[in-house]
Amino acid sequence: MIYTHLFGPIDDTYVPRVAVTTKEVCDFMDEGFEYVCERNGAKIFRKRK
Repeated sequence: MIYTHLFGPIDDTYVPRVAVTTKEVCDFMDEGFEYVCERNGAKIFRKRK
């Protein structure tokens, strides 16, 4: 059998950010962060390193 590696190892590390205000949410979205969840009124975002 022949195996071909099409992609290198996947880096699953993220940069987390927590937004409390609407301005912070907008800023993180503009920077390319993706919404993950909400906890205690704060929204949590992440962006792949």
